[in-house]
Amino acid sequence: MSTPTETLPSTYRQAGRPLRDDVREYLRDAILHGHLKPGEQIIETRLARQFGISQGPVREALRELEQIGLVEHRARRGTFVREITRSGAWEVYTLRAHLEVMAVRLAAARLTD
Repeated sequence: MSTPTETLPSTYRQAGRPLRDDVREYLRDAILHGHLKPGEQIIETRLARQFGISQGPVREALRELEQIGLVEHRARRGTFVREITRSGAWEVYTLRAHLEVMAVRLAAARLTD
């Protein structure tokens, strides 16, 4: 990782939130701000050791980032940062916005006093 740190920065730690979410947000920001470059390998064990955590939350965060298209897992090679195009970013954020709106609507329909 091109921005070394000794622990997960406190700006990403939120009480009551799963650690994988904190790691995911940190990695997402590192990718979107160019600290992790397209094609750069992300090594689970190195991140876990760097943040002083187990590999589980790192692995889960990487899976979530793969689902939204920011990283790709290559069999027997590891996880790599994907190239982000303007149109690809637009698709990801548009889809995410629609899903979040739908989630709010579904949750609001189930609200009770």
